[in-house]
Amino acid sequence: MTEQKDKNLLTLVPDRLRDFEMEGEKAVILLPRFASGWSSRHIQPRLKKPTMKVKLDEIGTMVWQLIDGHRTVMDITEKVGVHFGERVNPPHVRVGMFITMMKNEGMIELKDPEDVT
Repeated sequence: MTEQKDKNLLTLVPDRLRDFEMEGEKAVILLPRFASGWSSRHIQPRLKKPTMKVKLDEIGTMVWQLIDGHRTVMDITEKVGVHFGERVNPPHVRVGMFITMMKNEGMIELKDPEDVT
């Protein structure tokens, strides 16, 4: 993957790295309690609940469902803006912050569109 520091977030393609489940109309992302290292190999398999649940709101759920490894952040932003209107005005700010947070938490990865097949 190419270096993304100089890339415009809106041109990148997010792809999910975590499993999720639906609770009614809302998505719940399942995150491992320990992401790597000794704890993830030895402690996590013995836990009754090896994952933490991150419950998304209505807007976050739509963003999560639109992340498919093919749509750009701009495509997702446009769909969210049309669907929610003034609730997410301006949509690129809300979606951009959410995408960045998910990337930083290891829920998604961002790919250059040139690297997507």
